[in-house]
Amino acid sequence: MKGGSSLLLFLSLCTLSVLAEDELIFVFEYSVSGASYPKQDVLSWTHNKGQQLTSAGVRHHYILGRELRKRYMEDRKLLDDKYNSIQIYARAPVIDRAVASAYAQLAGLFVPGSGDIIRSDSARDRATPPNPADYSSWIQDLGTGALNYTYQSLPLVMVGGVPDTLMNPEEGCGSVNSLHLIYTGDHADGWKQQYKSVIDQLAVAVKIDPTNVTNITYAMELRDVVVSSLYQGKPVLEEKATLKLISDTVDMARCARYNYFLDVLYDGSSVSKIMASQLLSSLREKLTEAVQVHIQQGTKKEQLKFAMHVGEAALMEALIRQFGINDDMRLASPASTVFFELYKNASSRNNTPAAYYLKVAYNTLPTQQFSFAEFEDRVKNGSYTAEEFEGRCKSYSRPDDGKGGVNWMLIGIIGGAVVGLGLIGVLVFVLKTKCKGSGDDTDEDDKILKQIKEQYHVADEDDSKPKKKAEGDS
Repeated sequence: MKGGSSLLLFLSLCTLSVLAEDELIFVFEYSVSGASYPKQDVLSWTHNKGQQLTSAGVRHHYILGRELRKRYMEDRKLLDDKYNSIQIYARAPVIDRAVASAYAQLAGLFVPGSGDIIRSDSARDRATPPNPADYSSWIQDLGTGALNYTYQSLPLVMVGGVPDTLMNPEEGCGSVNSLHLIYTGDHADGWKQQYKSVIDQLAVAVKIDPTNVTNITYAMELRDVVVSSLYQGKPVLEEKATLKLISDTVDMARCARYNYFLDVLYDGSSVSKIMASQLLSSLREKLTEAVQVHIQQGTKKEQLKFAMHVGEAALMEALIRQFGINDDMRLASPASTVFFELYKNASSRNNTPAAYYLKVAYNTLPTQQFSFAEFEDRVKNGSYTAEEFEGRCKSYSRPDDGKGGVNWMLIGIIGGAVVGLGLIGVLVFVLKTKCKGSGDDTDEDDKILKQIKEQYHVADEDDSKPKKKAEGDS
C-alpha cells in the first residue's frame, strides 16, 4: 500500500507539472531575407538577378520554416498542422528577395502532404481552366491534391501602390528616405578614405574598378557579394576573399549602416527609432489583442496565433536596437530571426495583463524575458504613435523630382546655421570621426573575426596548414 501511495503521489505531481506549464498564446516573428544577389551586377555570375534570392537563401528560409513547424505545431501545439487562415498572418514588402524568402519559409512550415485535396472525381475533372485542351495527364499527376505532392497554397500580404511604412520604411517614410540619400550619397565620402585598402582588395576579388565604388550603398553591395559567395561557393571569391577581408568588409558595412545612417539624429531622434516605429506598434497591437482575447475567451482554435514578417536587414537592425537587444555584430546576417513569444503564467490567478509575459529570442543570443508592462514600456520608448510617426515622415518632403536636393527645413533642424556645402563638410567630418578605421582596434577586430567564422562556418586558413616547428623543439 505504501508503494501504491508513492506511485499515486508521483503521478499527481506529474499531472500538476503538466497543468502548471505556462501556456504559449501568440508568436510574432520578424526575419531577414535569405542570402541574395547584390543590387548591381558587379559579378557576371549574378546574371542580372539583382536583389533576388539565391538558392542558398531559399534554403535558409525553408529550413527556418521546418523549425517553426517543429516548434509551434509538433512540440507546442500552437498551430494546426493543416493551414488555418485565421491562425496565421504572413507579410512581406514588395521586394523580390523578401517575397521569395517568405514563400520558402511558408513551404517549410506547411510541408508536402499538408495541403488541400479534392475528394470527388467529378470535382477534380471540373477543376480545370476553361480554354480547350487535354488536361488528363496533369489531372492524373495531381491525384487528389490541389498541387503536386499536396503542397499548400498560401497567401502573403503585401502593400503595393502606396508607401509601405511598416515593412519598408526606408522607401515609405519621406524623412528616412531623404536622410538616406544625404548620408549615403556620393558626397559623404569620409568612409572611403578609411576603408580604401578594403575597397581595393574587394575590387580585385570581385573584378571591378575601385573608382566605381562611389557611395555607401555600393559598399554594402560589395559586402553582399562576399557574403553571397560564401553561401554559393564561388571558387574565385573563396580563393581571394580571405577571412580577414570578409571581416573587414563586414566591419566597413557595419560602420556605413550604423554610424552613417541608423545612429544619425534627426529632430532629436535616431533614424532607427523612426524606422522601427511602425513595426513595434504592430507588434504591440497584435500582442495586446491576443492578451485581451485570451482574457475574455480563453484559448480558442479560431484566432490569430502566429504573425510572420520577412523583410530587410536594416529594419531588423533598427527593431532590435530600439527594443534593447544588444547584438555585437550589429549587421543582421541573412535569415536572422527574432521571436516574440507571448505566454500566460499558469500559476497566476490574476486574469489581467499582469499574468502575461514575453520571451524574446534573437538568433543565438540568450533569450530575454519581460513582463507585459515592461514590454509596453520598451515599445513606448522605442517608437512613436501613429500621429507622431506621420508628422516625422512628412516633416521632410521626399525628393521625388529626381534631383535629390536637400530640404532647407531639415538643414535648419540638424545643422542650425550651417547650410549648403557647409552642412556636407560637417557631415563628412562627423562620419570620419565616428567610424573607426580598419585595424584601429585589434580587440574589436578579433571579436568580429571570431563571429564571422562561427556565422559563416569558415575555418582559419592557418588551421589547415601544418605549423613549422621552432628551433630546438623536439
